[in-house]
Amino acid sequence: MASAIEYAQWIVSNQDKRGTAEFNTVVQAYEIAKQLETPAPPPIAPPPPSPTQQLIGAGEAALTTGTAALLGPVGALVGGARGVAQNILEGRFQTPDAQRLVEEAAARGAQAVTYQPRTEAGKRTSWRDCRGRGSRKDTAICSYCRPSGNVKTSYKSSKRSHGGCGSACCASR
Repeated sequence: MASAIEYAQWIVSNQDKRGTAEFNTVVQAYEIAKQLETPAPPPIAPPPPSPTQQLIGAGEAALTTGTAALLGPVGALVGGARGVAQNILEGRFQTPDAQRLVEEAAARGAQAVTYQPRTEAGKRTSWRDCRGRGSRKDTAICSYCRPSGNVKTSYKSSKRSHGGCGSACCASR
């Protein structure tokens, strides 16, 4: 199939064939080629959240923060203990990757007891809240990045094992 420019040039140079079947076919092909070459319109941005959605988002962000602050350390402790027990039973307790496996189990434990926002407004609000408290761009402070209390180490280990910690704030990095 020729480009729209090539069809247009043919149409201009063959005005004497106007009204013939060949000319009409080229005009139709030109219209189709022009439609195919025209870029799609930019996507329409979603409307801003309504006050109700903002309120729900703030509530979900508060619930995420609250469960992360209150239950996150307990989940990390239980997950870490489970990781230690699993390593002992599998004979990997004093291996080089044992600490990493325990940290990952602690991160999974903290994540399991932390509320995950379900609405888009809640996810955006939680992400903004978490990013705002981070000391650096790559170390947000959230329940998933700090189960062991060491933000930098925990985030690195969760990123290494899961490609990111998967929380609302870290999933969009």
